[in-house]
Amino acid sequence: MIIYGRDVSWLSIIFVVSLGETLEVYTNHFHVHTKEPGLENAHKIAKRNGFINRGAVLGSDHEFHFIQPALSHARTKRSIGHHAKLHNDNDILRVEQLTGYKRTKRGYRPLVERLQNQLDFSSVQSPTDPLYNYQWYLVG
Repeated sequence: MIIYGRDVSWLSIIFVVSLGETLEVYTNHFHVHTKEPGLENAHKIAKRNGFINRGAVLGSDHEFHFIQPALSHARTKRSIGHHAKLHNDNDILRVEQLTGYKRTKRGYRPLVERLQNQLDFSSVQSPTDPLYNYQWYLVG
């Protein structure tokens, strides 16, 4: 297969665009769906696998919030080992490592965006006086 110059430029553009996407941030929190209901059962499963059970999710008897204290609270890579440990447990149906999110203030607009309205002079009309250019003290 021969790659021409134009193809290389397109490939480089695609590569740069893909790098510009934000990386997902994974936390040390896990959503666990157990086979057997009950808070005591969830505590046993969490303790057996080295996790801390933070309680039921939305009052469910089967879904629980586990935390792994050995992991950092935010990381760019999934913890495959901890996920596999929970996934291979016979008392667990499903497990998902939770992702973080970008925190922003409500109604926050960056400074550049706020100043753009102040620097926009398109609505200002130029003077209609034909002799305006001859007023030396007004023209800079």
